[in-house]
Amino acid sequence: MHDYLVKDVMTRCAVIGVHEYDSVAKAIALMDRHGISALPVLRVNTFVGVLSKSDIASERFLAELADGKTPDQIFVKALMNHTVPLSVMETQPVRAAVELMHRRGIHRVFVTNAEHVLTGVLSTTNVLKLLYVEGESA
Repeated sequence: MHDYLVKDVMTRCAVIGVHEYDSVAKAIALMDRHGISALPVLRVNTFVGVLSKSDIASERFLAELADGKTPDQIFVKALMNHTVPLSVMETQPVRAAVELMHRRGIHRVFVTNAEHVLTGVLSTTNVLKLLYVEGESA
């Protein structure tokens, strides 16, 4: 992990996300289809929050369902985490990103480039793979 940058180990992809006025049903379908546990939430291509499976399993969601709404009628905005989204730059050292994830008790962090465009995700799985590869080469 010593000299690696986030861009060297992250999952680089067109980041799958939802807009804040998409339905929770759409978000659930995307998570299931892609085998992921969180989605960045976008507002006109700006990263404004995160919706995780934990948010969907929350009391807020259950309250919406109790009010007679279906997942198709509940907007992502109602359940998403509204705190400033945590992200790291592609050019940061992996060690710094891991320390941030550890301090915040999170399992993934979204990655941006110099233009603040989402370019991927760094997860604990990426870090574990790196540690395994480093251990194999030692």
